[in-house]
Amino acid sequence: MIVWRRMKLQKSKRKKKSNEKVDYITTGSILLNLILSQKGFDGGWKMGRIVNIVGDKSTGKTGLVLETIANYVKKGVGKVIYDEPESAFDFDLSVYKLTEKDIVWKTSDTVEDWYDSVSKELENGENKLYVLDSMDALSDLGEIKRDIRDGSYGTKAKVVGELLRRLVRKIKEKNMLLMVVSQVRDNIGVQFGEKHKRSGGKALDFYASQVLWLAVKEKIKKKGRVVGVNIVAKVKKNKVAPPFREASFPFYFDYGIDDIGSLVDYLIAEGVWKKEGKVVKSSFEGLKPMQRDSLIRYIEDKGKEKEVRELVINHWFKIEEELSSDRKSKW
Repeated sequence: MIVWRRMKLQKSKRKKKSNEKVDYITTGSILLNLILSQKGFDGGWKMGRIVNIVGDKSTGKTGLVLETIANYVKKGVGKVIYDEPESAFDFDLSVYKLTEKDIVWKTSDTVEDWYDSVSKELENGENKLYVLDSMDALSDLGEIKRDIRDGSYGTKAKVVGELLRRLVRKIKEKNMLLMVVSQVRDNIGVQFGEKHKRSGGKALDFYASQVLWLAVKEKIKKKGRVVGVNIVAKVKKNKVAPPFREASFPFYFDYGIDDIGSLVDYLIAEGVWKKEGKVVKSSFEGLKPMQRDSLIRYIEDKGKEKEVRELVINHWFKIEEELSSDRKSKW
């Protein structure tokens, strides 16, 4: 039986060095950090592991990756490699305070090429973030050699499983985070179980320590135009913290994850703050009721983000403690 313990949340004031080991990379969202690792400020994606982000089109997969990269670059602890077989990257890096020079860009054609690239990075240093965006765009040597009219017989899935099996131990030893992005596919003919799947077979279900599925809850519109999406994130597998946790957050195309907005929405949904009509009664520093967007601006303008994040983290763990089994130990 695995027992998950709440860890003390401490923000280090030391400037991290390039050779210093990092345990987690923050996602840029307190709620995502909590569902992935049960750690708020210093949690998120676990280093030394394979993680998988799965979602349909326009669900913020690449945006979440870029948030992670921006936070990793800010720490200044290691190298970032972005492997983009799709050759269709067109995001504005300046939104995340990134430049082309912050990232080493690669383009693998096959899963074998990708394996060779990851292996080379593992041989040449530690503390690296390697992103594959996405698994679906990779072919394999068997597929390339066969005639287009012949069936593939799942050769890619077999190859992916073998390659991940060879990589997983080295990834832990070198403290690399291997982040794989996957597109959702319909599971045709399924009568029960998962209605969706992703490329590469079931290997990622086995070898990934954290698997996060994203879905669009609704589109965010201003003046009749879509400016973002509200995302629902569900942890379908987790070897770092309890699985099956989920969270929602707004994602704006010109801003990224709206962390504070998601925390305000969470406190409202949990009944910690009350919403009547269009105004929110926050009881935050004696504030008078105000509209949601005005409350968010106040929090940011007054530099009160830390207080709101701590309020959410404390409420989250209060619920987690209430969920623990009140039973006499069998052992």
